[in-house]
Amino acid sequence: MLGGMLDRFGEQSGTFAAISEFPDRLQLTTQSGIQARTIIYDGQTARVIGGSLTNADQGLIESVVNDTAEHFFLTQMQGAPTRHLGNRFRADDGSATNYAGPFQDVFSMLDKFKWGTEIRSGNKVYYFNSDSHLLEKVTYRISRNGEPVEVETRFSAWDSVEGQQVPRGVARLENGQQVMSLTITSVAVGPRLNDFFSQRRARVYAARPNTQENDSCGISLQIRSQDFCLRSDFICAKQFLRSG
Repeated sequence: MLGGMLDRFGEQSGTFAAISEFPDRLQLTTQSGIQARTIIYDGQTARVIGGSLTNADQGLIESVVNDTAEHFFLTQMQGAPTRHLGNRFRADDGSATNYAGPFQDVFSMLDKFKWGTEIRSGNKVYYFNSDSHLLEKVTYRISRNGEPVEVETRFSAWDSVEGQQVPRGVARLENGQQVMSLTITSVAVGPRLNDFFSQRRARVYAARPNTQENDSCGISLQIRSQDFCLRSDFICAKQFLRSG
């Protein structure tokens, strides 16, 4: 379970609480003022409680779910074409004479995932830090309303929580402009419970600012079902790159 602040370009910032389950499942509730919205994505379809699904919601799902290291390794294991473009690429334009880092290992993969009845595919480039082997950014192009959009998702401030690597910052840029950022201040990791998103879908019916000083998330969720799943199966890129 993740909690923190969500900032969207042109909208009021607010708190969020999310339950994420491997593979590719997400339930995220945002609170801005008195308005609460819950986005549910089961790996194929998305829906919103308290509103309608927007382009911004789709972008958030794509960055938080489909741009992650977990999705990269899962899709690769399912047979997605992948190319290792090289190791220790510089992150600048090459003009600095005393460049000290960071350096990145770069992979290109043909990503494919189901969105409702539509199968979406496209090439994505993944940049892993050469020293920590953790994912730093993903770049690719999408089409929106017939126009190309250059997308970049950045992962930062990686932290070890109960033995799992978690990025404390996630940002999405479109055509060079930041349109969304997540600042994760609260993380809880636990074992996966069977069929959380299918047979035992938790129903979030209230989200409100939390007044308890010891709750850094700032949002309180009331969940009708106790059969909810804490995020598990975080995958560290370091383990896979060494084993591959």
